Amino acid sequence: MSIYTQFDTINKLISPVNGYSCRVISKQNIKQFGFNSIEDLHSEYPNFPLICEDFRNLKILKRKSKKYTEAIETRKEKNKEAREIEKLDYEKNPFLCKKCKSTKSYQKRNNEFCSRECANSHTHSEETKDKIRKAQIANPSGFMAFDESTMAKMYEKQRSSRKIVYCKSCSSSFEILESDNRIYCSRKCNPKVGGYRKGSGRSIGGYYKGIYCHSTYELVWVMFNLSNGIKFEDFKGFIEYVSDGKRHKYYPDFVQGDKVIEIKGYHTKIVDIKVAAAILEGYNIDILYKDDLEKHFKWFSETYPNSDLKNMYEIRVP
Repeated sequence: MSIYTQFDTINKLISPVNGYSCRVISKQNIKQFGFNSIEDLHSEYPNFPLICEDFRNLKILKRKSKKYTEAIETRKEKNKEAREIEKLDYEKNPFLCKKCKSTKSYQKRNNEFCSRECANSHTHSEETKDKIRKAQIANPSGFMAFDESTMAKMYEKQRSSRKIVYCKSCSSSFEILESDNRIYCSRKCNPKVGGYRKGSGRSIGGYYKGIYCHSTYELVWVMFNLSNGIKFEDFKGFIEYVSDGKRHKYYPDFVQGDKVIEIKGYHTKIVDIKVAAAILEGYNIDILYKDDLEKHFKWFSETYPNSDLKNMYEIRVP
């Protein structure tokens, strides 16, 4: 039973600070309740209830309601049947891969290619390479350049589709696009942005069979290829690229046959700039992400059951 009887009624919770009332206290309305966080509320008022009795009972009844449960199950069954019918219809007339002309699976029916291998083997035409080259010459910052009339049209379109809103935190006004749902004027005002997240921003690197791997993604790719006798080697040298008006050196990970292999944990705009630079130098390049390494991770789990990938380094570099 709650000890805050004056603030905890049957159908609402009342803020002891500003009198604001609600049925449920959450991260979304805690500031309206008069506190910066739920932790701050509990530090000042230990065990303060986060949901009123009436609403709690309603949620319990809803979960236990036979009619509600049956409705959810019926919906799931209908969705499952609809997917099965759609899958059978697709298998009668499947789509073909743009590269190898083989049939694409139902899961990849909306993709242009049947696999990442086919997508990466798609070479750019000389016309495309020429466009990239001209764009880089016109704008050394590494981004596409537009003529003045095009820029003016784009600017006018942006200006006409903007609206004025007020920051939820500091109440100051700021301008956003009509399609934008931003409620804070800056990162400083947004309580969910900023700070250090444990495990973020760093990969675990080290040596395996004398080959340096920057991350466990590279490690599993190297182990798979070595174990299956698939040849590859480190990329010798570097590729120059331009970003923000400055020249930089890009050191790709590996070379396999006539392709440069680059393994990434996530995509950033600098990846596109590096890929464009590699294409201009005449390289074919494959960018592999986690989804592209599915068979490599599956092989590792089957070959080394109950083993941790990061412990496979012979020499680990922190």
